[in-house]
Amino acid sequence: MSEQNTSTIDALLAADPNVEESIYINRLGVYFTVRALKGNTIDKLQEQCTYHNPKKKGKNKREIDEEKLGSLMITESCVNPDFSNPQLLEKYNASNAAECVKSALLAGEIITLSNAVLDASGYNNGDDEEDELDEVKN
Repeated sequence: MSEQNTSTIDALLAADPNVEESIYINRLGVYFTVRALKGNTIDKLQEQCTYHNPKKKGKNKREIDEEKLGSLMITESCVNPDFSNPQLLEKYNASNAAECVKSALLAGEIITLSNAVLDASGYNNGDDEEDELDEVKN
């Protein structure tokens, strides 16, 4: 086994799957904590948000409700705050955590938190590498 393979295996063995990120929400003046989601969880959430669009032409008439997906990802991954907290549900007149997310947060905040969940889950890692390459080139 090569040295590179050994170090890759060692890295995987030592990796902590419980990745969390803190995101500051300016309007509220507090940090939210989100944790990484596994691929199968994100797949299930996407399936819940996929619908048939009869107006769309062609073979693929399925679309994803991005707002709903963002709310569900936040609901599933947010460690702090807990959007299923009874006080929050009552305050925002929501019957579940996803409705609470939509009512309590502004659209941009939902996008910011959704992107943080994707970052923590490893979906946007390639962007950092491209930025580093551009920095080295300049």
